[in-house]
Amino acid sequence: MKKETKSKEKLICGKTEKEIRKAFFKNKIGELIADIQAEKNVAKKDVQELNEYLLRLKDNNDTLVDEAVKLFGGKIVGVETENKPPTVAELKAGVSDQEWREKADIAIEYVSKTMTSIRRMVATKKNIRQDFWLDTATVILSYEELIDKDRVFKDQIYRAKMTEIIDEFQISRKEAEERARITKEYSDYKNAILLRDRIDEFINLAKKQG
Repeated sequence: MKKETKSKEKLICGKTEKEIRKAFFKNKIGELIADIQAEKNVAKKDVQELNEYLLRLKDNNDTLVDEAVKLFGGKIVGVETENKPPTVAELKAGVSDQEWREKADIAIEYVSKTMTSIRRMVATKKNIRQDFWLDTATVILSYEELIDKDRVFKDQIYRAKMTEIIDEFQISRKEAEERARITKEYSDYKNAILLRDRIDEFINLAKKQG
């Protein structure tokens, strides 16, 4: 009798709308899809139909929640409405390096080349005049604010990338951090930190030499 009832209901990918709704509201869509794949080969048009039905459920559910929130005065236990976290795009809206980017690039290039030159001089045991250390340290310190701005900015961009990965793939922060380490954003951020460390080492060395 049960099978007869099911056969009269509309089927999507071999499942009734009731079964799909139940899986949707219990956050078991992944299990439902695995079950569908295990039972039969699914045609592209069936997948599209399932996707459209799930989108309708989501839209209807959002509308239901909005109406219920109004009815019950603002909050429903277990439903995130007003306290949804801001998106990465919203957070990055006020983050920009446009005003100081060109100056920062000049500062970074100067410091990087200077550090490379010093390493070569030390490696070849070249005589370095006494005032070189103080003069160079003074110039590098004048760039310190730009170097720090660049480091903070690249830290923000890297964290934004990590947050995007968490939001898009619904994975833990630890896993997102591991995946983000192979991105350009992480490389830029890490290099900015290493440059700052080299500056601190040089300043300490310059103080000793001076």
